[in-house]
Amino acid sequence: MPHPGNPYAAPTQVVPSPSQVPSPTPQAPSPTPPAPSAAAPDPGAGRLVAGRYRLTARLGHGGMGTVWRAQDETVGREVAVKEPRVPDHLPERERDNAFERMRREARAAARLDHPAVVGVHDVAVVDGQPWIVMELVRGRSLGDVLQEGTLGAREAARIGLEVLGALEAAHAAGVLHRDVKPDNVLLGRHDRVVLTDFGIAQ
Repeated sequence: MPHPGNPYAAPTQVVPSPSQVPSPTPQAPSPTPPAPSAAAPDPGAGRLVAGRYRLTARLGHGGMGTVWRAQDETVGREVAVKEPRVPDHLPERERDNAFERMRREARAAARLDHPAVVGVHDVAVVDGQPWIVMELVRGRSLGDVLQEGTLGAREAARIGLEVLGALEAAHAAGVLHRDVKPDNVLLGRHDRVVLTDFGIAQ
């Protein structure tokens, strides 16, 4: 086995004399190691939502719902679909009110037209629950990046200004984002900064 720090070194081997060599003893055959099992698919993957959006993989999960990667089978593009969630202990009337508020907020967010605001394509209501269909931003969240270390001053200022522009556009349309945090800021291709999760906006 190579020595740590020196990939070319090998341990010294001592060759015994013939008289020191023990007689071989029969060995039982080694059991065949089990084949590695395939990763279990995400529970819920494969569902077809609203007869159009095929869920393929879970992207994230939080207190307000689960975000899925999905295929829009009508136009043939990948999207992000947010499955809403409200606390199970809420009375039915309060749950209905929460879902209705989510529908209004998603439709308000869909009216926003700004490069730093995630695009909302559709609000699909299934069994009274609004599934929010958004553009799929390919990249990482600011929260993930910050776990690896701090940003430089110039990059932090650039991202901050983009988020500020998104908030200004939202406020001008009467939409107040109430959960601005690094996990809701995506860093996409070509230095794009995108503010997401308007599903709990007001």
